[in-house]
Amino acid sequence: IPLRTQDGSVQGVLQVNRLNTGIENYTGFISIVAVLVFVIGAAGIVFSIWWGFRRYIERPLNRLLHVMLLVEDGDRSQRATADGPTEYRRLASGLNGMLDAMAEKDRDIEDRQRREEADVRNQAESTVYQAEKFVSENGENIADDKKETVNNAVAEVRTALEGSDLEAIKSAVEKVNTELQAIGTAMYEQQAAQADGAGE
Repeated sequence: IPLRTQDGSVQGVLQVNRLNTGIENYTGFISIVAVLVFVIGAAGIVFSIWWGFRRYIERPLNRLLHVMLLVEDGDRSQRATADGPTEYRRLASGLNGMLDAMAEKDRDIEDRQRREEADVRNQAESTVYQAEKFVSENGENIADDKKETVNNAVAEVRTALEGSDLEAIKSAVEKVNTELQAIGTAMYEQQAAQADGAGE
């Protein structure tokens, strides 16, 4: 800066020197530290979001999907744990309710099948008893080949009763009933013919 007198002539030059305080040396370092703090903060935010997603969304959803896959493979004893956000607890509760209802229906079906099997077996045993009783009480009025046919049909029922095939049992019982009906019809016709012959 030029130094001037009152008349405007230059008398000299004023030089101002700034003292180096050292801050200039640290501005680069401070910039690097600021960038590092920003990067670490951003990484922390990204990690927190990722961790929260995994903990509160992905893990509960994966547990639900795992239970669904086990149920799909036939293991209906599995139940979903009701944890995580409200939506997942509601999904788990709904899935568990559905599985409980399915288990109840399965028990009803099994009970119905057991009752049906017991009814079929009781019917078969009753039919065998009635057939044997009928043949023993009316043996003299039944032809030997018919007796043998009924006895063979009764033996089929007994054989079928040893197994678990309900259709085979029903079929064998039907065969006994058909044979007994045929014998009963033949006996009725024979008695009617005898009555007609005696009436003449």
